[in-house]
Amino acid sequence: MTHAALTWCLAVLSLFSRDDAFVVRRSLSSAYNPAAGRRSKHEVIFDSRWNRDSPPVVNLRGGGGQVQQVATQEELEQVISNSNGALVVIDFTATWCGPCQKISPVFELLSQELTDVVFLKVDVDENEETAQKYDVVQMPTFLFMRKGEVVDQFSGASVAMLREKIEALRGDGSNAEAAEHCEPEEGGDTEAAEDVTDS
Repeated sequence: MTHAALTWCLAVLSLFSRDDAFVVRRSLSSAYNPAAGRRSKHEVIFDSRWNRDSPPVVNLRGGGGQVQQVATQEELEQVISNSNGALVVIDFTATWCGPCQKISPVFELLSQELTDVVFLKVDVDENEETAQKYDVVQMPTFLFMRKGEVVDQFSGASVAMLREKIEALRGDGSNAEAAEHCEPEEGGDTEAAEDVTDS
């Protein structure tokens, strides 16, 4: 079985798990992107984790959330400067990433529920500059910013961890230390997958 076929099979298998992450890396060799039917600049390395305590993902086709797609680094900087010190949560995603697609409706729901938080999405294939600037190598990765500074981040599709981090960091920012101590629920594995790039 070729590397591309194996990668594709593992990506399809990930659709059946409830909490997983894809580790991506830029490399000279390209991985097959089954969603687009072409080669991608990212290599997909499968890492599946399951958390039986995580809530079910709701499908919000066409939902009217407050999530803004950011196309360029300049656009991101503009949105952050206009956030007036509010917590900014950035979801680094890709159209071909199964876990990213699973957590997307939850991200939309949170944007409707928590109107004091700015929710942004960055497609790493369309906005490589921003993904590189913040060293995003796993998908999905959530970056938490306040006043232009990164205050926290994590990788993986853990709904519980996403909610805990946002709740700990929102408001006046005095809870930033509490977000560092967010622990996964008992029985859950929300640690980020390792980046296994070649040296």
